[in-house]
Amino acid sequence: MKKYHEINDNQKIDFAVPEPLLHLMEDAEEADMRNDGSYDNLADTIDVWAKNYYADGILSKAQWDAIVRRYPQ
Repeated sequence: MKKYHEINDNQKIDFAVPEPLLHLMEDAEEADMRNDGSYDNLADTIDVWAKNYYADGILSKAQWDAIVRRYPQ
């Protein structure tokens, strides 16, 4: 049985993620397991925050891309 509905579980996040973004990712995973419509808003927010962390030099472009692949909108 599939664990997630939208999340790409084949894409692993195997690097450090800032704590606020990590909490959003955890919330998105819980929402997606419940097939809760709030997942879409969380995925969008994850993309925006990851983009901002990339712009601030905290995440690399490859890390941002990996996050977006795992949490598609």
